[in-house]
Amino acid sequence: MLRTILEARTVLAMAVAMGVGAWGLQAYPVPPDDPFLTLIHAQKPLVFNILVYGYATLWFTTPFFAASLMASVTLIAVYRHVPTMRFRNLPP
Repeated sequence: MLRTILEARTVLAMAVAMGVGAWGLQAYPVPPDDPFLTLIHAQKPLVFNILVYGYATLWFTTPFFAASLMASVTLIAVYRHVPTMRFRNLPP
């Protein structure tokens, strides 16, 4: 069963990244009252947008890479042990 789950490690990593990213953006949004961000937004709105979207992107990409790495390491450890095969008699 663990092998089946780990075969879909990309989907698993995406699900983890989606959950962590959604939680992170809700729990720690970009503070609207930060004086430095307000100054950047007033002088260079493009730079402000790059910072805000980059912040949001990092909330999703970092957990994806971490979950993908952990799933790959787990997969290597699981595949190191060969599953036992059961033999039965051939039909007559």
